[in-house]
Amino acid sequence: MQKDILNSFNEFGQTAFEATRRLGEVNLCAAEKLLEQQLATTSALLETGARNLELMSQAKTPQEVLNGQAKLVQACGEQWLNSCRGTAEILTEARDAAGELIEENVKVAGENVKRAAAGKAA
Repeated sequence: MQKDILNSFNEFGQTAFEATRRLGEVNLCAAEKLLEQQLATTSALLETGARNLELMSQAKTPQEVLNGQAKLVQACGEQWLNSCRGTAEILTEARDAAGELIEENVKVAGENVKRAAAGKAA
């Protein structure tokens, strides 16, 4: 009887460790993708700032500055929107992967409880 209990605890520990490891992988993957996206967004913002400085130094009239800045702001806004969409996709993927992992582990836990109950009844 004690051996069965120890085996059940051992199996539970291994299952919990594996689930935690897999959840860590999901989180790490999401963090890597988010970092890549953040770096790309930061790079695009720096590039926009550099183009703005170039525009300011080369423009001959205030109207040229305003027109050029309007184009820069529009392009920057589009990049920002794409970044936000990408972030939403990354987080949705991570949520879905974590949800699948949770569902799988709830199923395994249910099977373990049934098996333990059946063993106790026997």
